[in-house]
Parts: sequence; structure tokens; C-alpha cells
Amino acid sequence: MFEIRFKKLQKPIDHGIVAGIINPCIKNDHIKPMIIIYADEHPIGEMLEVSVLVDKYIEFTSPYFLIIEADVYQAELLNPENVKELAEKLGIRRYFLSKWNIIDLYMVTQIIEKHSLDTFLSNILKTRASENPYVQGLINYLRRNPQGKDLLVKTETGCKLCSE
Repeated sequence: MFEIRFKKLQKPIDHGIVAGIINPCIKNDHIKPMIIIYADEHPIGEMLEVSVLVDKYIEFTSPYFLIIEADVYQAELLNPENVKELAEKLGIRRYFLSKWNIIDLYMVTQIIEKHSLDTFLSNILKTRASENPYVQGLINYLRRNPQGKDLLVKTETGCKLCSE
């Protein structure tokens, strides 16, 4: 369970497109942890990053892979040791966390793609990274770790908002 804190009165620091995995243990909560696996040491490695998705209108009944357009804010991660534990549980060698324990918080403006995670991971190895540039790290991870698909589908993550 990730614990975060963010200031309510802040302007977005960026706006862009991001792709990640949503598999929250608390269903239908408006704050959802998002796992992003991107290519590191291109094109051979993978890097884990944890962020938070905020949207009270999207309901998740099962794990999903999302590509969204969003405003980017910042949140403070209060228990950074959980990122290391998640990386170890998934078998990912490297993870990113700023030295100030700041993570990205995404306010969704548009859902570009939404796929059932199980189906998406079954088909991803047939996909070329040039067709979908957001999946190169995920492809690297699944090629290196044969149990990676099951780990990603079964590993639920939680997020709790702590007071300011």
C-alpha cells in the first residue's frame, strides 16, 4: 500500500501522454496506483516507476493497461521502501524514485486506449515497439521474465491519501 500526500493548490507541471498498468486492490477508488515499466538502456532493459492516477469516473473491476492523456502534478510518496519491495516482487532489476520521494500524479483528461491486462500481455510480444512506443520496457521485461505476465496480473497495489 503506497501512502501519498499532495498539496491541493498546485498548477500542473506538465501535460502529456503516459502508459501504465492499473491493478488496484481497492476497487473503484478515485486514487489508483499506476505501474509504469519503460525501456532503460534502450532497447534492452526495463525500469519500474510508480505513479498515481486520479479519476473518479473510471471504474476498474480487473487489471488494465491504459494509455492516457493527463495533466501531471506531483505527490510525495511517504513510504518509498514499498517501491523497492514491488520491484523485487515483480522481478524488475531497476526502479526509479527521486531522492525527494516525489512521484507523478496524473489527472486524466482523455483515455486513449484501455485494454484488459491479461489480454494485452498475451498479445504484446507480437507487437513491435514501433507500433506502440509506450510498450518497449514491458516487452523487454516479459522477454526476460517468463513469469512476468502472471506477476503483473496478480500483483495488486493500493494507494492511500494521507492528510497534508
